[in-house]
Amino acid sequence: MCMKKVILLLLSGMLLGGTCLAQNGYTISGKIRGISISKAFLVAADFGSADTLASTAVEGDKFMFSGTVPGGVRAVNLTFAGVEGQVPLLLENINYQISITAQGAAIEGEGPAVKLWKEFERIGHDYAIEKNRAELEYKALEGRGNAAEVERLQVRLDNAYKQSELKTQELIKANADHYISAYIIALNMLIDDEATLRKIAAEYRKKNTRNAGRKRKIADEDIHKMRAMRNAGTSMQELARTFGLSRQTVERYLNTAAGDGCTMRITYMFRRQPCTVIDVDFLDQKVVIQNKTDDILHRAFGVLEHPTWNDFENFLRDRCFPQTRGNCKELLQEMGLTDYDPLQIAEKTKGRLADDEMWLRLRYLPRKEIIYASH
Repeated sequence: MCMKKVILLLLSGMLLGGTCLAQNGYTISGKIRGISISKAFLVAADFGSADTLASTAVEGDKFMFSGTVPGGVRAVNLTFAGVEGQVPLLLENINYQISITAQGAAIEGEGPAVKLWKEFERIGHDYAIEKNRAELEYKALEGRGNAAEVERLQVRLDNAYKQSELKTQELIKANADHYISAYIIALNMLIDDEATLRKIAAEYRKKNTRNAGRKRKIADEDIHKMRAMRNAGTSMQELARTFGLSRQTVERYLNTAAGDGCTMRITYMFRRQPCTVIDVDFLDQKVVIQNKTDDILHRAFGVLEHPTWNDFENFLRDRCFPQTRGNCKELLQEMGLTDYDPLQIAEKTKGRLADDEMWLRLRYLPRKEIIYASH
């Protein structure tokens, strides 16, 4: 039988509702149909850890795990010998029934952590609906030359994004001591607020005093291979599984540190996929980039590997409404800006435009102390 890919259904809305009573531990009862599998593994998938927590033989078409989750919840992956892919699961001290087929996985079992996760998902879902509506309206306007209506759609989309970001931050702050909030942060979902990150990290450290263990180092040739695979479109989860590392560790290997003079890092995103990392040195007017994709249409500077400062300024302008737009002054006033500054505009709009799915993640870096010699 050819290798099959097990598709995640849990965190994309395919979780089957179930009622669960509070208990001291968990059981996972699994049934496999249409795939030949000999062994199943339970692997940690959170906060820099990729430890194998348990393994069990598949007898006939069934497997079972049981145990206790310290703290009440943990993100794990179910993986299977000889099968590509994995089934992410928010593991709580409840009972689960899992059905695995070549088409995917269905899970029965829902605890408080999944309910909180669904609240985060609902925010993203509401934004996605509004975004799809705006895109359909935009396509209907193409070629009609109605600039005012296009700009109205752009403002509507920007407001919808800001609302989703604000709701996510509020939900995280309201549950700052909850594992799921820390997990959302670890997955890089929307939040760039450093104060929130620090608060959640501090709260989680209080609850999770266990050291996750030493991380193994990998050879330079593996890092080069990892980067090539990533540029070719391999997902972070697949890279983590291939190299036996956590997703966060893979990200650390893929992302090099910014240069001494760089005080801003801009990540050019396609949906949730980083495409180009741009480190900006405003003092010397230089940029250094790291392309994360081989698709030149999704790269910030296309085929350019060493963009100039002028290229960077043009890139920022391209991610903003044009200065020649008739209602430019009104738009700037709505943003609280007095002048047309592409960087300030991008900070407000995240560089989002109505006609594509690219956007910018901007982060200021701490300035390293620079000593200027007097002559």
